[in-house]
Amino acid sequence: MVQPGSPLPIFPHSEGLRQRIWWGAGSNYSAEQTARDGVNMMSSTLVFESDDRSFGEIQAEQIARYRAAWNRMEGSGAFVDSSRICIAFDLSAADNSQPVGIQGKSVDH
Repeated sequence: MVQPGSPLPIFPHSEGLRQRIWWGAGSNYSAEQTARDGVNMMSSTLVFESDDRSFGEIQAEQIARYRAAWNRMEGSGAFVDSSRICIAFDLSAADNSQPVGIQGKSVDH
């Protein structure tokens, strides 16, 4: 029986599941939250931070914040996985631009 206020167990249990989960971080906050959740981080071309830095510098900051938050949580400095992906497709083709909401002939009202 589970006592009120205690965490609920997850069933079925999958040994090592947490090490196989990858979370796509879109901001510095979500990168840090990913570390606090104890899962691997994936950084992509979809990021919310936008300033005068290069895209690579923004991603590097995300990864650095993730690793720092991980080390604060784990306290061990153990190796943690992070990856970087690039989502690339041709937005000029009509069938590719439709799913992401880009329409060359549309105007804002």
